[in-house]
Amino acid sequence: LSLSLSLSNCIYQVYERCVFPGHEHVRIANSPGMWDRTVTIGSAGKSFSMTGYKLGWAVGPEELISKVQAVHQAAVYLTPTIVQDVVARCIERENRLRLCVDTTA
Repeated sequence: LSLSLSLSNCIYQVYERCVFPGHEHVRIANSPGMWDRTVTIGSAGKSFSMTGYKLGWAVGPEELISKVQAVHQAAVYLTPTIVQDVVARCIERENRLRLCVDTTA
């Protein structure tokens, strides 16, 4: 399957949650003018220390994500339901923890 993309960046950000204290992860897609040109790829295995759980995601503008979806449906065969459930719970937990962190310090 061949797709033609005028894409400047496909960022594999699987270590975005591994940041030294006192530092902040800066997403390239959040830089001025970059959202429309960037697809960010994430991984549950790396983000939540779940080695072997082969589940990831892609975030970006709809125009680019629709092309990623076309490739995805030809490349992925199965993601077990238990893996999807565990990753969803990890993301929900992380979101709750972020709400409890005082970012003004």
